[in-house]
Amino acid sequence: MAVVITTTGISLWNNVVRSRGVTQPSEIQLQQFLRQDPEGASAETNSLLKFLEKGDELVLLHTEDENAKLSASVLGNYFSDKGYDVRLVPLNLRGKREDLETRILRNFVDVLIGEIERAQRHGKEV
Repeated sequence: MAVVITTTGISLWNNVVRSRGVTQPSEIQLQQFLRQDPEGASAETNSLLKFLEKGDELVLLHTEDENAKLSASVLGNYFSDKGYDVRLVPLNLRGKREDLETRILRNFVDVLIGEIERAQRHGKEV
C-alpha cells in the first residue's frame, strides 16, 4: 500500500466545458462526464487509473480556485467510490507573480514535504 500524492487541475472542468458547450459546469455534469469515460475525462484519471493499486491512499493537492476545488472534489469522490482512501489538500498558491519563487513555491514544497512525512510516519511508501 502506498500513498500517491498528485496535484489536480481543472482538466475535468475544461473537458466538460469544451465537449458540452457549457460555460459553468455543475457538479452533476462533472460527475456524469467522469463516469462516461473515466480515462478520457481528465488528466488525473487518465494517469492514476493506470497505476493505482488496491489499498493505495490518494492525496489530491488542489488550488483554492472554485473550479479547481469542484474538480478535485468530484475526482476525490470518484476515487473514493472505487475504494481508495482519498484526502483533498488545498494549496495556497495565490499571490503576485513576483512572489512565485519565494512564498508561493515554498508553500507548495512545504505542503508536499508535510504529506510525505505524514505518509512515512504511518509506515507507507510514497
